[in-house]
Amino acid sequence: KVAGLIGVEVSPWQEMAAIAEALERPSLVVLDTCEAQIDAAAQFAEDLLRLQPRAAVLATSREPLGARGEAVLRLDPMSIEDGARELFLTRAAAADLTFADDFDESLVIKICEATDGVPLAIELVAGRLAVEHLDDLAASVDDLHALLGPDAARRRTGPARQRTLTDTIRWSIDALSDTEREVLLRLTAFSGGWPSSAAVAVGSGGALSERNVVAAQHALARRSLVVTDRADRDRQRLLDTVRETVQDLVGPIDDSVLDRHMMWATERAEAIERMPIALRRPAYTVERA
Repeated sequence: KVAGLIGVEVSPWQEMAAIAEALERPSLVVLDTCEAQIDAAAQFAEDLLRLQPRAAVLATSREPLGARGEAVLRLDPMSIEDGARELFLTRAAAADLTFADDFDESLVIKICEATDGVPLAIELVAGRLAVEHLDDLAASVDDLHALLGPDAARRRTGPARQRTLTDTIRWSIDALSDTEREVLLRLTAFSGGWPSSAAVAVGSGGALSERNVVAAQHALARRSLVVTDRADRDRQRLLDTVRETVQDLVGPIDDSVLDRHMMWATERAEAIERMPIALRRPAYTVERA
């Protein structure tokens, strides 16, 4: 495909050499959504840079390519300050040409925060303004499954895995190993995030060892299913959109996991209670699923 895009027409076994020659000047090659063919993307990047050092490759992917020389820049979900609001307003205006300039700012912020700052989620929710009022949309954001699930509004174009948010998350879940999928389900016991020690305490048990949980958590983070909290880099969490979809598609959680979660939460609450008030940090959210 790259050869065709830059106008190189040669036999398949000569493509890489021809592409490298065509990119003799300093060039930037952008490979988008590489997770769908990540092995091929990694091999292409390595081969191209070996043959043409004057070229650079920018790859977007839900996980690193693992190619030699790769430098990874992780992008957090969009915040109100770094574009979520502007994206929503742009898509809202496209969905409803009469979208007023005097909209309620607090409702827009509520919607962007409820969608976790996930661009696809923001786009899909904003698109509903074609048939709904902003007030009604903001009132229903607590039911993300109704707004973004398989029966919600969907894109008609693009890869099937990107038509709805559920499609995207389902595709990511299907790509996991059985162990990674089970650990992901167990992590949904946490509604507000967790420190690494808690993931091991709650996630290990039965057929899964502590080592299994640690390795799976790293794999889930590489695939952007587990994210690091912006305010506390020692704490990880699942986006609410991911958490709800995982529980719908993979659940239910075994009672033994919920019991370990309750035990961990109780022990943590007791430990915080024993601390001097000046040393206490905000407690993690505890929720019995």
